[in-house]
Amino acid sequence: METRQAGGDQHWENYLAQTDDGLYFLDYLHDWSLTGFVIPLAPDPKPRLRAHRLTIMNAINDKPNERAMRKLMWIARYHNVTVQDILSEFGHRFSGEAPSSYLIPDNFLHY
Repeated sequence: METRQAGGDQHWENYLAQTDDGLYFLDYLHDWSLTGFVIPLAPDPKPRLRAHRLTIMNAINDKPNERAMRKLMWIARYHNVTVQDILSEFGHRFSGEAPSSYLIPDNFLHY
C-alpha cells in the first residue's frame, strides 16, 4: 500500500492511501494512531490497535464465506502494514512491548 500526500503537516499525509491495484481508501487506522501519538492529551492508541487486531482475528476464526474472507485478508494485511509503519515511526512509544501483540500472526493471513 502506498500513500499520497494530501498536504499539511507531514504526520497527516496518510489519510488517503492507495492499494496495490490502484483503489483509494481512507486510512483510518493510521489516523487513530497519529491522533494518539501526535496530539497532546489524546487517548493512547495502543488499546485500539490491539482491539482492531482482535476483532479481525475473531472474524477470521468465524470462517465466513469466501468473499468476506478475501475482504478480511485485505484488512488483516492493511492492519499489519499500518502497524509496522507506526512501529517504525513511534517505536519508542512501545518500549518493552512485543510487536507481536499488535500484529496479526501469519497463520491468520492465509485461507
